[in-house]
Amino acid sequence: IDSLNSPRYYSQYTYVKELVTLLGAARDKGQDVRVISVVGTGLGMTIATDDLGLEKARRGTIRFLKGTMLHFAAQHPDLAFMHIRPGAVDTPGGVLYMGRLLSPLTWLISLFMAKLLVIPQVGTMATIFDDCAQYMLYGLFNGARGLFIRNQHGD
Repeated sequence: IDSLNSPRYYSQYTYVKELVTLLGAARDKGQDVRVISVVGTGLGMTIATDDLGLEKARRGTIRFLKGTMLHFAAQHPDLAFMHIRPGAVDTPGGVLYMGRLLSPLTWLISLFMAKLLVIPQVGTMATIFDDCAQYMLYGLFNGARGLFIRNQHGD
């Protein structure tokens, strides 16, 4: 895993690993316990069978994180683990996407462009953020235990 994505992968793995004991104890006391991972907004990549050696590691980050959920679901079948990719969500920060190189400057460029031009919202290409929240909650609470890989509608 490359140096850009290893902190993301390691932090999610460590976070869930440290909490899983507490989650099991809460489940034993009758509390509803679930783990949700939200990664790959707008992407939803499939497994690249031509890169099983993970030579293009950055491309595999989403798969690594799905694999983390799969690992914990196999280790703890009495808990619910979910990975969801909400897709593109229409938020104020998502008006303009300039690519990875310029994305730190996106908010500044969006502000400047909005003063010069009328920039239409992404509209039908993105989910309204209130709807996205409902879809994510639906996906989170639909399924008692095991692994669930959800799409942008929580299915």
